[in-house]
Amino acid sequence: MTDDPTGYALPIGTVDDARALIGQRTPPRQAAFEVSWGMVQHFCAMTRDGNPSYWDEEWARAHWGGLVAPPAMLLTWLMSPDWNPTTGAPEPMLPARIPLPGTSMINGANDTTYHLPVHVGDRLTVEEELVSVSDLKTTRLGEGHFLETLSVFRNADGQVVAEMTNTLFRFTPAA
Repeated sequence: MTDDPTGYALPIGTVDDARALIGQRTPPRQAAFEVSWGMVQHFCAMTRDGNPSYWDEEWARAHWGGLVAPPAMLLTWLMSPDWNPTTGAPEPMLPARIPLPGTSMINGANDTTYHLPVHVGDRLTVEEELVSVSDLKTTRLGEGHFLETLSVFRNADGQVVAEMTNTLFRFTPAA
């Protein structure tokens, strides 16, 4: 493990250390904030997305039961601020807590299944699980291991709103 107070340094360990975590689901981690219409509007303005699901309260209520957030914002709601005067640095998402050799990590693939809309006012939780760790691989980036994680997102009622499978490469950069 690392002593880095920022929480951004990756923990160093062995492949066996990492594989010992396979199948263990983290406790639910609650979003720091509710889904905010202001953030939805800001995102939609940046992406020029005029979908009435995000802008027109009456239309959204008739179709979804209320204003909803774009699916692309799913991870936004679970990103804690880098600093909080009462809690300090946030706990990073699971891939950044897995002990493995390697000083860098890059996202390789992401597959998300959306089950329910995320409504303005929802406060999501996420449970994460390490699914697999590959044997040592050599790529143009360097030598390392591919990690597969599963994240299950729930609304305040405990309903699964989305499931995300993520493949990342944890590696030591080539010279």
